[in-house]
Amino acid sequence: MVENWNSANHDVFYGKDGDLTGSDKESQEVSMLALHLLQSASVHVNTLLLQDILFEEKWQARLTDADRRGCPRCSGRT
Repeated sequence: MVENWNSANHDVFYGKDGDLTGSDKESQEVSMLALHLLQSASVHVNTLLLQDILFEEKWQARLTDADRRGCPRCSGRT
C-alpha cells in the first residue's frame, strides 16, 4: 500500500499539473491538510495490517530477535 502511495496521489487528489487548485490560499491549505490526513491514515492502516500478518504463527517462526524488537506487537507485547 505504501509503495504505491505516490502514484495513487495523482488519482486520489486532483490537481492541475500537480498544482493545488482553489480560488484562494485558504482553500489550497485545507486541501493540503486533507491530503496529509489521508496519507497519515493510510500509513496507519498499512502498519496495522502488517502487524496482524506478522502476528500469525507461521510468521513468528521466521522473525529474528531484531525483527521482534522492531515490532513489539509482533512478539505479543503491546
